[in-house]
Amino acid sequence: MKAFKPDLSISEEIQAVVDFISEQWEPIENLHAAVSSIQKAAFHDGRATFDALEVGTFISDIQRRRSSLLESLHEDPVEKDYAPMYDALIQALSNISTELNNYAQAGMNVDQKWDFTRQVTTAQIAAGRIAPGLTNAIPRGFEAYKAKYPDCDGVDDYRPEDAKALFKGSDIETHRTAAFVDQLSLHNLQWVDDRHGRKPQYMLISATYAHFSMIQDKITTHQLKASIDKLVDWDLPILTFDSPDFDSKGNVMLGLLLKHVRESYTREEFETSVKSRIEFDAKPKAEQEAIRAANRESMMQDTTDMIKGLDDVIADGRKAAAKAVREVFASKPSLDAASPSPM
Repeated sequence: MKAFKPDLSISEEIQAVVDFISEQWEPIENLHAAVSSIQKAAFHDGRATFDALEVGTFISDIQRRRSSLLESLHEDPVEKDYAPMYDALIQALSNISTELNNYAQAGMNVDQKWDFTRQVTTAQIAAGRIAPGLTNAIPRGFEAYKAKYPDCDGVDDYRPEDAKALFKGSDIETHRTAAFVDQLSLHNLQWVDDRHGRKPQYMLISATYAHFSMIQDKITTHQLKASIDKLVDWDLPILTFDSPDFDSKGNVMLGLLLKHVRESYTREEFETSVKSRIEFDAKPKAEQEAIRAANRESMMQDTTDMIKGLDDVIADGRKAAAKAVREVFASKPSLDAASPSPM
């Protein structure tokens, strides 16, 4: 196995999967065409997906870096505190970050609600038409293995390093799926057959679909992060009050997220807040505490009012994201194996 690279050759990845299956399974005619069919199905189903957590972490890192930069530009302690809160670039990142989960969920459900089993079964039917031998496909030595380990206790004999050395494709293992070679190990195939009734033929399609699905997810996530990184010079050494005309560089998902960037704060608002804070700090302690108490009471009421309508706000946000994503991605074609297109 090799480390994943976002600019990997999909055609080479398909060949690596074909070579591994050919080595580990009884012969299957038209295998290459069948695997290509599964790859296209996985890429099409996941064409609008991305990892919201990874992108969110990426954005947070930029915000922290920029906050430190802005703080270093100011000597006044109040200005140090307030500069990151009023910076147009940090605010834009916050607006994008707030919408990530809505759009990631909408991306998974772009055609209909994401259902891995249904999608794998659909891919299995299509691949079966191309390679009828998939219907009865079986790993080499599977029957002997089951006879040797009738209680599904052969896991200790599994050598993942040997399987990973044999597979020349990318190392893809996430919180959503195990590695391709681990899913197709004899002990795993026996276990899921015995405990869950999923036959090796289904698992072959499932592992292949999951492998390419996660490659697609990693590619689109990388592309989204790269496009965000290129939006503007995030290390611009000045407190900004005007958001630039952001260019999504052709990244469709980022274009949707940028529509949520709100109007930035003005210099006057920043200076007013700084002045107000300085005046507050100059007041006697007793007066400060009285003001804080009044503010807490007001904030508690505002929070209570906000919570009452929060469910509707969340639901409306999800609906709006789903509508926007479907309008843009519904007609996008399956990705070409030779050249995966950007989001």
